[in-house]
Amino acid sequence: MKITISALLVLFIGVIGLTDLVGQDTTVVQTFTFNDITKRRGEFVMPDGSESYRKILMKYTLKCDPRTTRDQYDCGEWDYLTYNYIYGHDGVLDSTRKTHAYYFENSAATDSLSYIERTFYDYWRETQYTIRHTNTTSVTRDTVGKGNNTTDLTFGSAERTGRSQYIWKASELLAAGVTAGNISGVQLNLDKVGSEMRNFEMKIGHTKVNSLSNMSFIDTGLTRAYRHNKTFASTGFKDLQFLTPFTWNGTDNVVIDFTFNGESKGTNSTVKSELMQFDAGLAVSGSNSYLNFGGNPQWVNLNGEPTITGSKARTIEVWAKIDKFNNGGLFQAGTSGTGKDFSLRTTTTVDQFKAQVWGGGDFTFSFPGAQGKWHHYAMVYDGSTVSIYIDGNFVQSKTTALVTASADFRVGRWQGSYLVGQLDELRIWDKALSPAMLKDWMYKSVDNSHSDYSNLIGYYNFDEGSGLSANDISPKSNPKGTLMGIPAWKKYTAQNLSLNKKITRERPNIVFENGVYTSVLDSTYSLDSVARNPVNLTLFENPAGGVQIPNNSPIHPSLATTNKLVWKANDYSDTYDRTTGKRLSWKFIPADTTIKKFTKEWYTPDYRIEIGRYITPYGIGLSLGPNGFTWWYDVTDYVQYLRDTIDFQAGNTQELIDLQFLFIKGTPAREVLQVNRVWGQSGSQSYKNLDNDTRLSAIDIDLHKNSKSYRVKTRFTGHGHNSDDGNYPHCCEWKDNTHTLIVNGKKFSDWHIWQTNDCALNPVYPQGGTWLGAREGWCPGDVVKENEFEITEEVSGNKVNLDYSITPVPSNNQKMGNGNYVIAIHMVQYGKANFVNDAEIYDVITPNVDEIKSRKGVLCDNPKVVLRNGGSDELTSAEIRYRVAGGEIQVFKWTGKLKFMEMEQVEIPITEEGFFTGNGTSVFNVRVCNPNGKLDENSENDEMNVAYEIPKVYSGKVVVVLTTNNRPSENSYTVKDINGKIVHEKKSSQLAANTTYNDTLDLAEGCYRFQLDDAANNGLYYGNFSNQGSGLIRFLILKPQGGIDVEPFKNNFGRSIRHAFSIDKKLGEYAVKNSSNENWDCSFTDGTEEYADGNNISLFPNPSNGSVFIELMNLKGNYELSVVSVVGHSILNRDVQVDGYYLKEYSLTDQPPGVYILQLKGEGRVFTRRFVIQGN
Repeated sequence: MKITISALLVLFIGVIGLTDLVGQDTTVVQTFTFNDITKRRGEFVMPDGSESYRKILMKYTLKCDPRTTRDQYDCGEWDYLTYNYIYGHDGVLDSTRKTHAYYFENSAATDSLSYIERTFYDYWRETQYTIRHTNTTSVTRDTVGKGNNTTDLTFGSAERTGRSQYIWKASELLAAGVTAGNISGVQLNLDKVGSEMRNFEMKIGHTKVNSLSNMSFIDTGLTRAYRHNKTFASTGFKDLQFLTPFTWNGTDNVVIDFTFNGESKGTNSTVKSELMQFDAGLAVSGSNSYLNFGGNPQWVNLNGEPTITGSKARTIEVWAKIDKFNNGGLFQAGTSGTGKDFSLRTTTTVDQFKAQVWGGGDFTFSFPGAQGKWHHYAMVYDGSTVSIYIDGNFVQSKTTALVTASADFRVGRWQGSYLVGQLDELRIWDKALSPAMLKDWMYKSVDNSHSDYSNLIGYYNFDEGSGLSANDISPKSNPKGTLMGIPAWKKYTAQNLSLNKKITRERPNIVFENGVYTSVLDSTYSLDSVARNPVNLTLFENPAGGVQIPNNSPIHPSLATTNKLVWKANDYSDTYDRTTGKRLSWKFIPADTTIKKFTKEWYTPDYRIEIGRYITPYGIGLSLGPNGFTWWYDVTDYVQYLRDTIDFQAGNTQELIDLQFLFIKGTPAREVLQVNRVWGQSGSQSYKNLDNDTRLSAIDIDLHKNSKSYRVKTRFTGHGHNSDDGNYPHCCEWKDNTHTLIVNGKKFSDWHIWQTNDCALNPVYPQGGTWLGAREGWCPGDVVKENEFEITEEVSGNKVNLDYSITPVPSNNQKMGNGNYVIAIHMVQYGKANFVNDAEIYDVITPNVDEIKSRKGVLCDNPKVVLRNGGSDELTSAEIRYRVAGGEIQVFKWTGKLKFMEMEQVEIPITEEGFFTGNGTSVFNVRVCNPNGKLDENSENDEMNVAYEIPKVYSGKVVVVLTTNNRPSENSYTVKDINGKIVHEKKSSQLAANTTYNDTLDLAEGCYRFQLDDAANNGLYYGNFSNQGSGLIRFLILKPQGGIDVEPFKNNFGRSIRHAFSIDKKLGEYAVKNSSNENWDCSFTDGTEEYADGNNISLFPNPSNGSVFIELMNLKGNYELSVVSVVGHSILNRDVQVDGYYLKEYSLTDQPPGVYILQLKGEGRVFTRRFVIQGN
C-alpha cells in the first residue's frame, strides 16, 4: 500500500538501532540523561553546520523510576502533553510577532472606556418616622436595673456599624412592676454622648432563651419598633418611643436588638448599666470590609508567598459566602499533578465542594445550606490526612500524600474557574490547627495572644475597603496581594457582622413605658450614598511600531506606564427608594476621557519552535523496562535550529528522560532553506474559534528566493470533554473532526487525526485509565503523529496563501466549541532536489526487534519495509534485495508510482522457514537498487540492517485455551503458517459468553503466527468497562516426554495479540529449500556492459567543495577513470596505471554544485561511486 507523506512519523519511530546509525558516520549529541531528575531545559552543543546531514533523528527514551518527583508513582499517573521545544534568542532564524492592547480595563482589553477620575455615587432615599405625642391619657414607667456601671457596647459608634442585643427575663420584668400588655417605648440612661448613629434601628420580641452564651444573635420573632438616624443630644434618660406598641405576653423573656449602619467611624456613646449574673448581652461593632467576586476574571494573586510546599502540615481557613456553584475556587495553594495541589473549590452541584489535591487524594463533600450564607471553611493537612471543617465542625477527611509544588497562591480562583461569592479573613498556617483551636478563633481576629501565632504565615483580613491590593498582617508581612479584575470591596452591615463578637453581662439600665397617647408621625428623608465600583485602568503607552524590540528594553511595549483607578462615566447617578427599590431620579455623569481599543504590534527576537510532541502514559503500576522505552522522531526539517549551542526543553518530570540527537552524515534529498511557523508558535486554540475563523485564518507566507519545493507539517491534538449534555462524544478529545488545508484559496487536502485503532495497539501496554480508547490525534504513552503535505505544485510567485478549516461546531451541541486543539503548523521551504534518481529504504517494520514495532508484525510473516522516493523523477520501479545476514538473497521487483518524497509500505515475500537461516546473528538486511532501471545516485540510504528476535520453539501439541467474557462476538483468532495459510481459526460466531475453549493443534514442523483480535478494541479485560467481564488467553504446550508448559498472554491487550512460534526446530536451523544465485551488490545494465559497486574504490571528502581524493585499492592493470554528471555530461577522463594502490587529488572546483558519478573501467570490471560538490 502507498503511505502518504502524512504518515512519515508513524513509520519512522524506532527505525534502526544506535549501533547501525553510528556505523553510518553519525554524530551523536547527548542532552538529558536519566540522572537529570528534574532538569528539563538546558543548553547543549550541536554540530556547527559545516557538514551535511542526510537525516537527523531524535532518540527519546523514558523510564519509570522512584526518583521521579511529579507524584508518588514511578511513572506519572496521568496522560499529560509534553513538548520538545527549541528556544532562540537572537532573532536570526525567526522572530515572534507580538501584540498588546493599548490599555487594559480590569486586566482585560475592551473596545472602549469612557471614564472620570473621581468617585461618583448612587443614592438610597428612605423616609424615616418618629412618633410625637400631642396628648397623654395615661403612662406608667417601670425601671429594670439600677447599676452604676457603664458600657459602650450598646452603641459602639466608634466604628462604622454595630449591633447589640440583650435579654430581660420575664421574672425581672414582673418583679419591677411591668405587667403584660403594651410597651410603648423605653428609656436608656446616657452617661456619655457619642457620634450620630445612622439608620439606627431597635427591634423587640419574645424569646424563651435565657442567655446569649452561644455567640449567636436571636434573629427570629423580632419586630421593628424604631428606625431613624439618631444622635443623643445630652446625657440622662432618653426616650425611644415605639412607632407601634409591643404587646408583652407576660410570660416570655424580652429581647431587644440595637443596630446602626453608617459610612464612617465616630465616637462611642455610653450608657449606665448593671452587672448581671448571666450572659445577658451580645455585642459587635466594626468597620470591616470583604471582597465580592463576580466570576471571571476576578481574583486575588498572592504571588509565590505565602507558600507551603512538599508534605509539610498546614491549615488554610477563610470565611465565605457562595452565591453560585461553578467549580470556582475559594483558594488554590498548589498546581496540577498528583499531590501537588491544596485547594478548596466548588463543584457544579449546589452545596457541593471538592478538596483538590489531584490523584487519589481528591474528595468531594456536601454541606446543605451552604449557598447564599456565610460560613467558616478550614482545610487542614497533618502530614498524612486532609480534613475539612465547616463552622468549626468536622465534615470529611481522606488520607493522602502531598508533594505540593511552589506556585502562586490564588484567592477566589481555581485553575480557570472563578468564584461567584464573597470572601473574608483568609488565614494560612504552617501547622495543622486543632478542631478546638479553629472553633475558638473562627469568630475572632488573630493577634499575638493566639498560641500558634508564630505559625501564622499569611493573614489577609481584606479590611482595606478600597484600592488594588490586599495587605498581609501576619508576622511574616508578605508582599501585598494584587487584585486581578478588581473584585469589589464591600462593607459589612450590622446584621452581617460576626467577627469579634463579645458576650457581656453588663446590661443597660432600662425603663419600660406603657403609655396611652394621642400621637402624630413626623417624617424626614435620609439619604445614603453608595460609591460606584471603580475599574483599574492600565495604560501601555510605550511605542511598538512593528519593529523588532529586545525583551529587556526599558521602554518595552508590554510594560505598563500608568496604573490607576477610574470610574466609568457617560452613565447616570441614580437615586432609589430604599423601601420599594424604585428609581426616583437620575443625573447624567459625562466622561472626561474616552479611549478606544488599539492593538500594538512588534516582534521579539525570542522564539520557540516545537520539533516534536509526546503524551505521557497512564503510569500507575507501569514499567517501561530497566533501560526505558524508546521512541524516534525524524527532525531533519529542523536542521537550521540544531546548530551550535541550543536552548532545548523536553518532557516533564513524570518519568525520567534520556534524549539524544543523531546526525547522520550525507546528502539530504533537498536542502532546508527556511521554516515558517505559519500561525506563530504552537499553542491551544478553541474549537469554536477555529470554526468561526477567528484563529488560523488565511495568511500570506513569503517565499525564500531560492526555494523550489514546499511542505506543510501539522501536529494537532484534541483536548477537553465539552458538550451540551455531557454525553459522548465530548470535544475535542473524543470527537473525530475533518481538518482541511487550503492553499491559495483552493482546498488542498482533507485529513483526519482520529486514532481509530492506534491507542489499542500501543506497544506500551497495558496502561491504566482509558489508554486504549480512540482519540483525536493522540494516545497515552505515544508520540504525537505529524500530518505533512507537499504543496509545491500549488505554489508560484513570491508568496503562498495558507488557510485552515474544520468541521463546524454542531448547531445542536454548541458547548463542544469550548473544546480545544493544541496546534503546531510549520511550512518548510527547500532548495532544489539533490538527486534525480534516488530510492531509499526508509524503515523496516518487520522483522524488527525494536519494541516500538512489537505490535505491528511478527516473524513467520512476510517482511514489511518502507520505500521512499528521494529523487525528483517519479519512482515507478526498483529492485529490493533482502536476506538475513549470511542467508540466501531474495529479490523483489517493485513497481508503482511515488512522487518526490512520497513513501509506500512494501510487503516482500518469503515462502519458507529456510529464509531465516544465516550466520546466526539474527540481523535482517534489505537494500534497494536500480530506481527506474537506472543507477541510484545516492547509495547512502539504499540499505538498512535491523536485528530481530527468534521466536519461541514448542515441542509437542499446542492447546489454545480461550475463556470468553460477556462479549464473545468481538473476538476471533487465527493460526497461520509461514505462507499465510490458515491452519486453524476460531470465528466470533463459534464463541459463547463466559465459556472456555480448548483447541488442540497438532502442527507440523515449521514457523507459525497466532493472532487474537478484539473488534471493540477493549481486549478480554478492560478495567474501565466492567460490563464486558473478564476473559483469558493462554497456550498449553503438551510436551512429548510428558508435562505441560504454559504460555500466558495479557488479557487487557486492547486490539490484538500477535505471537510467533516454531514447532520442533528453532528458526534459523531450517534447511534452505530454494537457493538463489543473486548478488547482494546492486547492478544494472545499460545494454553494453555491467556496472557494479565494490569495495576497491574510495572518494573523499564527500561532499566536497570540488577538490577530491580518489583512492584505488587491491587493483592492478590499466583503467579508464572518468567523472560524469547525473545527466551524462563528461567532466573528466584519465587513463591510470594501478599497481595495488593509487591515490591522487583531482580538482573539480570549476563545476557547479550537484551530484556526480565517478566511473572506473578496466580489466573487465567497472566500479562506480556517487559524490556531491557543494557550493562555497
